[in-house]
Amino acid sequence: MIETLTAGNANTKLTVLSFDKYKFIAEFIKSGKEYDNTSIIEFFEKHGEFYYERMESFSKNTIKFHMIPNVFRVIMTDTNALMSIGYVQNECGIIREFYLSEDGRFYAKASKKDDEHLVLISDNENAFLQYIKTIEYDHHIMISTSTYETLRKAGWYENRKVKISDIVNGCKKAGYSLSKAQIGFLEEFSGITGKTDEGYSFFIAADEEWYSVSRDYDDDLCSEYGNEIVYVGNIAFSGKIYITPDGKMLLEEPGSVFGRTIMEGFELIFRNAKKWG
Repeated sequence: MIETLTAGNANTKLTVLSFDKYKFIAEFIKSGKEYDNTSIIEFFEKHGEFYYERMESFSKNTIKFHMIPNVFRVIMTDTNALMSIGYVQNECGIIREFYLSEDGRFYAKASKKDDEHLVLISDNENAFLQYIKTIEYDHHIMISTSTYETLRKAGWYENRKVKISDIVNGCKKAGYSLSKAQIGFLEEFSGITGKTDEGYSFFIAADEEWYSVSRDYDDDLCSEYGNEIVYVGNIAFSGKIYITPDGKMLLEEPGSVFGRTIMEGFELIFRNAKKWG
């Protein structure tokens, strides 16, 4: 049963939602596809739609599974039909998308654009649940040349380490201190100012006055990521840029962390700029 996902592991969170069978059937009819969806209905009638969050044992990275059927994401083969039943993601984005076939087999796909490389996970639901309970991804993304070029044009360079005594003084005036990771970020990136390839401006502040303002931040962000986040700059299309105590980039919009590292954060933020552009 689905409750086994949390058994023996304190670093997990499971939220189960009801499955609306009749809404699903209506959407299935609307999709215009014709195939046997019995395996999908049986799986979600038994387990419900659910969110499952856990920490990987080796990387200590948090991964999040969202299991919900999508009648509009279907792969048709010569012998079978496979429907998307959810995905797993971390701060770098979606890692795998999961599919359930007509004959009750579970598959994973790494890329949304690649329907040819489906990997069989299991022949039954118990093995699939065991898979999502134990799989380790340690997922990172590649940093593109254009991201490095954009940062260099903004004033960043490799091994950059500037003095941040003014920033530290500003923080003291406001009554807070910086974590080691936040200090490292500001030593490397404070003072940069530039534009993305699409023309969106961004900057990381470096003056004492900026950091001397009391941290009166968004309540939702603080409740999710803690009161120790620091407002460090802006980017035109997403508003405020924060740095979490563990050194990750957090954007005001959409209110989530981008990347497991700072460079991954910039990479994902600049990719978003391309979507907006």
